[in-house]
Amino acid sequence: NLVILYYKSSTIIDYVNLLCYTYHITNGGRVYFMVYSFINQKGGVGKSTLAFNFAIYCSLTKNTIAIDLDPQGTVTKLLTDTVDNSLSASRIFEGIDVDEVIVKTNIKQLSIIPGTLDLEEKMNTRNLSTLKAAISKLKRQFDIIIVDTRPSLNTVFETALQIANVPVIPLLPESSSIYDLPHMIDIIIKNSNLTYAKFVLNNVDTRIKTHNIISISLQKELTITPPIIHASADIKNSMSNGKSVFEFAPYSRAAREFVLLFKHLTEGEKSGH
Repeated sequence: NLVILYYKSSTIIDYVNLLCYTYHITNGGRVYFMVYSFINQKGGVGKSTLAFNFAIYCSLTKNTIAIDLDPQGTVTKLLTDTVDNSLSASRIFEGIDVDEVIVKTNIKQLSIIPGTLDLEEKMNTRNLSTLKAAISKLKRQFDIIIVDTRPSLNTVFETALQIANVPVIPLLPESSSIYDLPHMIDIIIKNSNLTYAKFVLNNVDTRIKTHNIISISLQKELTITPPIIHASADIKNSMSNGKSVFEFAPYSRAAREFVLLFKHLTEGEKSGH
């Protein structure tokens, strides 16, 4: 029982390591490279929050890199102190060797390719095949590649789908968040395999009637990756303080939910395409 394991562990790190160790033993100890793209056509659904915490989680056991393709650079700001424009994901679209823009963070086994404001222009005007080539090269160096994207349904969204083994789509239980969901699913089907997509029900406040109604509806229409992530002050405050929820509130419900979610995201890992 995961909850029992959690309370027997002295820290959240012990708990996460136990889950990851058990997972590797059951898979023969093999290490696979995986690409996870966090995507949605809307902003404010929790892509960057999930991508940041997932990167911390994965780095505990695997060599991990985050690629920040969001010009707002939320993940970048959380993982680095300063951003040099010469070390930016935007340089990939200029044809610069991807090795030249990898930045090591202060966290063991975690690197990042930072996101900067000029990404908006570069991604719209450059050939996105350069991103695919960069990912292919990174697969030889890293076990886990995590791509955080800007809110869109354009070619960047499609490319993020094409390069991912696992597209992760956070959903809010709000009508404005799911209005374009059918169109987004059509794009996913055209550019990936819907079977591999992981829909995450995020920031659910059970005190709000419409959240409950929409959550139930989404769970009937889609395969939602468990568990539901509930609205939490710990998540908001951890981000405000520049920390993962594991560090900020290691014994919180939010930390437990994130661990369980991330375990589901990494279940059944297989070599990439």
